[in-house]
Amino acid sequence: MTRLLWAFALAAALATPGLAMAASTVAAPPPAVEVQMWPSEAEGALLLVTGTAPTGTPLPYELRLPLPAGAEVVWSGEVTGGGAATDIQRPHTVVDGTGAKVVVFTLSRARIGQYEALLASPTVEAGRYTSVLDWVQSTTASTVDFSVKFATTAGGILTDPAAPGEPVVNAAGERLYALPSKELARGAAFKVTTSFTRAAGAGTGVGGGGGGSATTILIVLGAMLVVAAGALVYQLGRRGGSAGGPPEQGGRGSAEQGGRRSAEQGAGRQRAPEPTPPRPLSDDPFDLD
Repeated sequence: MTRLLWAFALAAALATPGLAMAASTVAAPPPAVEVQMWPSEAEGALLLVTGTAPTGTPLPYELRLPLPAGAEVVWSGEVTGGGAATDIQRPHTVVDGTGAKVVVFTLSRARIGQYEALLASPTVEAGRYTSVLDWVQSTTASTVDFSVKFATTAGGILTDPAAPGEPVVNAAGERLYALPSKELARGAAFKVTTSFTRAAGAGTGVGGGGGGSATTILIVLGAMLVVAAGALVYQLGRRGGSAGGPPEQGGRGSAEQGGRRSAEQGAGRQRAPEPTPPRPLSDDPFDLD
């Protein structure tokens, strides 16, 4: 009789909506969090915050990631591992956390989620660009790892805290510095400061340093175009105006764009680890594509 009463009580508890909901929303294990900062000289640093659901945790999984003050979220979603084009954008909400805001969205197909946000524009003093990340661990995480990636044009790189080892350099020359791992309690604060100068010889594309080299390149390219155009006119005249098919394109204009930015998302999405190197110049002077 006692066992029957216990069974009845358990069935009644599970049938009660409030208790059933509580049973289904028991606090899931916290995610492992990675924070990657990409300083820029032209706009606010890009911040990529990634959370990984613990192994064995069933999906769907509500992912909760800290959001620094002043950061503007431009994308959130699931990382499938097949490149930015295959990632799944998910709507997010921003709620109050411990000492700062929290970005919340649901993982239903992948165990990794990420949001991307823009920080405030850097300060510039004596040609040095400085960006600051004021991180507050506004929600619980099992581990938190920080890293900073610098563009190929960056020189005189400084980080605080200092990176303990050499950077990882990809094919494009971008450098990724891993900072010391942190065990941050909920509500704890952590500050990352980065600064850099423009590397010697790096052109801006809008005047300033490197303008002379850009002018030289334009002059050389213009001369090559004039020579190629003259040769083309000569060939057409010699053939008596006969139609000739254009040189085969070979699909070179459709090469997959490297880097992490995704034209489909248009929101700073960048995930591929190795950018595609530029196409080598052709030996054919008439190959103008």
